[in-house]
Amino acid sequence: MMTQVYVERADLKLCLFMMTLVYVERADLTLYLLENLMMTLVYVERANLTLYLLENFMMTQVYVERADLKLCLFMMTLVYVERADLKLCLFMMTLVYVERADLTLYLLENLMMTLVYVERANLTLYLLENFMMTQVYVERADLKLCLFMMTLVYVERADLTLYLLVNLMMTLVYVERANLTLYLLENLMMILVYVERADLKLCLFMMTLVYVERADLILCLLENLMMTLVYVERANLTLYLLENFMMTQVYVERADLKLCLFMMTLVYVERADLTLCLLENLMMTLVYVERAD
Repeated sequence: MMTQVYVERADLKLCLFMMTLVYVERADLTLYLLENLMMTLVYVERANLTLYLLENFMMTQVYVERADLKLCLFMMTLVYVERADLKLCLFMMTLVYVERADLTLYLLENLMMTLVYVERANLTLYLLENFMMTQVYVERADLKLCLFMMTLVYVERADLTLYLLVNLMMTLVYVERANLTLYLLENLMMILVYVERADLKLCLFMMTLVYVERADLILCLLENLMMTLVYVERANLTLYLLENFMMTQVYVERADLKLCLFMMTLVYVERADLTLCLLENLMMTLVYVERAD
């Protein structure tokens, strides 16, 4: 039941196949997504940004790297952020570690046990433990961090805002920079990834649907058990693929470009400049990234 879709433009390459792999490359952007049974990898790389998300059963990892920033999240859950003066590591049970030249914060939550260690010269920290609930709040001129279990972690800098919430297996991670917004939500095993740039939108979530439309081409494929429908109409391009049981839909529209896959899995990409949305049902996770350009 493997499906591969490959699209190449001077500044864009997209390769999708079921398990599922989606690869998009532009002069300043590389996105790699691999879905194998319930496992999902999303990799986005720009001159100053690397994002890595891996979903394996209930495990989720999100890794973001900039010249001064690294963030790694996975569910259980681990979130790691590293800047020249900052390191933050959170995972659920729960461990949060933040280190700056003048700051070290260590929080571990295991069932009802909580350890919080904070060391800075000019720091305000607030921790509340209620049954399994824990809140930690840290504020500096350029940094705000709020963690509580369920679990919420909020970090804000002049160009960065990160928000993570875990409730049972649910995880929300929100990162915002002047030109970047990333939103990840994990509910049970469900995964949504959304990336938006001025000329590109991509939305993926597992059923899976693939739809591609150009002015001179329309292609529609439907798989139901052993049944397969493929419809292609060139008049520029429309491609529709639906797989039931391992059902897959991918939607791509050039005008400039729209691609929607869901696996159950939906992947939607729209160039004019970039929007990426990935949603996985059952293992569902939401990641939202927005850049102004």
